[in-house]
Amino acid sequence: MNNIYEWMLEKQQPEIEVKSPRAKALIHCKNAVGKMGYTWQDVIAKNRKAKLVDMRRCITKHLILNGWTTEAAGAAMNLHYTTIVYHKKKFNQLHEVDLYFRETWQEFQQV
Repeated sequence: MNNIYEWMLEKQQPEIEVKSPRAKALIHCKNAVGKMGYTWQDVIAKNRKAKLVDMRRCITKHLILNGWTTEAAGAAMNLHYTTIVYHKKKFNQLHEVDLYFRETWQEFQQV
């Protein structure tokens, strides 16, 4: 029995290919959040720190660009859909005038 267990550990599992653009968008968001120094739990928590709010705005923009509805994005992020609508509007305003926010968005996209 021990040999079977070792064989199972050594056996390479094929990587699951995700084909849905919506699922890929959510996976990208979770990976980007992790590489930028946060966890998904940090993002969906009711924390109002400026950097986390900026991350939520970036996630909202990315999900909406990839076909998510405001309701679905809100459900994924534990937010009401009206908050998602607000984040969309605020994203556009900040992207025009705030250099730090544009840099955050560029880093989020590149991950």
